Amino acid sequence: MYEKLWSENPLIAKNKTEIRKLEKDGLAIFDDIAHYATNGFESIPKEEWDMFKWAGYLQRPKEAGYWMMRVVIPGGTVTYDQQIALADIAKDYGRGVYDIPPRQAIQFHWLMIEQIPDILARLDGVGMTTAGACGDITRNIIGNALAGIDRDELFDTREVLFDAFEYFRFNEDYSNLPRKYKMSISANIHNDSNGEIRYCNSRA
Repeated sequence: MYEKLWSENPLIAKNKTEIRKLEKDGLAIFDDIAHYATNGFESIPKEEWDMFKWAGYLQRPKEAGYWMMRVVIPGGTVTYDQQIALADIAKDYGRGVYDIPPRQAIQFHWLMIEQIPDILARLDGVGMTTAGACGDITRNIIGNALAGIDRDELFDTREVLFDAFEYFRFNEDYSNLPRKYKMSISANIHNDSNGEIRYCNSRA
């Protein structure tokens, strides 16, 4: 485990969120979701609201208790079973809609805390997660959407990309980072996937 030696440095200013992250790793929120789902939104302390961003964001107005959850899709590649699972979640919990943002991910809106354990279980059943989609963590690793068939790539980077994704997934050594730490892995000679990162630089 990475020892955060800088945390004791008095010259480094830390706001409430940074202090809270030192007290409790952001990924630990996944261990709390079942409890909050059983006891309802009112059981979630207000100081914990911001920590939920490692799993998903509270929509505004936050007091309404609706969540946006983003599913990471490393390299932008999904299987048939994953597509069916995403569509079923949207139908059952997301008012029949999910968003496709430019950073190779899927977003659900209007979710309630009571629904989230089942959503996470469905995603896990097809090898998907919301961990790393939001929060101060290594974000979804994007890549060349044409990897493996792109005549302008030097080599197929899919295996490297998925290995990197698995290394960082739920890795607490990399779960307390500056905001929006993003990576792209591509061997396309035109740096094709950099644009998605730059486009989203001002977004959550």
